[in-house]
Amino acid sequence: TYNWFAATAIEELILERVIEQEARAQGVSVADSEVEARYLQQLQVAEAQVPPGMSLDDFLKRNQFPPSRLFARIRTQMLVEKLVERQVSLDDFVEYSQIVIRIQGNTPEQQEENAPAAEAKAREAYEKIQQGLDFAEAVKEYSEDPFSKDRGGKLNWQNKNFIVPDLRSKLEMLQPGQISEPFR
Repeated sequence: TYNWFAATAIEELILERVIEQEARAQGVSVADSEVEARYLQQLQVAEAQVPPGMSLDDFLKRNQFPPSRLFARIRTQMLVEKLVERQVSLDDFVEYSQIVIRIQGNTPEQQEENAPAAEAKAREAYEKIQQGLDFAEAVKEYSEDPFSKDRGGKLNWQNKNFIVPDLRSKLEMLQPGQISEPFR
């Protein structure tokens, strides 16, 4: 097991050095006080997982995370986060919730024939929300999207550039918390 831990330690040290070099090159740093604050948060999380009768230090050591390694890992993770923030604009991402109502039919003709029923259902959901029905409750009652229905209609964060143009333009017109009128 010594060889395995030695290899892991060496890989971890190399990764830390590479990240530190890149951070220095890009003028990115993290204050010790920031690292200390997150370190204390992580210790609280770890304390909640300590089995009865075991000390926090013993628990950390058993999991191969003595305080010095945990501190170094957190520092490296925070440097990576700051490096990523420089390369990714959070303004390019959006999180939204949706109610999906499908227009029934296998052919365009059938779908056009069934569109008024789907539109009426969408309008009913929208009106109930306007009257005070919680959006997540409306999702449970009306949405036909199996992927987001159990999560109150919420989708994961998405890059706006990968959202179909019609939906993207609707989302860009909304303020956080606003609900759009139904649309195809």
